Amino acid sequence: MISLPEGTEAVFTFWNGMELQTQIRILELCSSCKSLDSLIVFRDKDWRRSEDILEQLNEFGDFVWRLHRTIKTSMQGSRERKTAWVLFRD
Repeated sequence: MISLPEGTEAVFTFWNGMELQTQIRILELCSSCKSLDSLIVFRDKDWRRSEDILEQLNEFGDFVWRLHRTIKTSMQGSRERKTAWVLFRD
């Protein structure tokens, strides 16, 4: 099984445009990495609420994930606005 390297503490993913099944697989990989304690993901058409991501993450493992904060960003050049969620694992 593919996994994140042991010792990984944080993951940042800009997954806009990826298929939903790929995004779910990323969440599964993150949830299965015991050393990972924070994750940043971007809102997109498949994930409109942070609660949906938290629900999916919490289905995968024995850990509880929670929303730490929401960050509003804008893309350099295009100025397209994005929302990112910072998630911590208890």
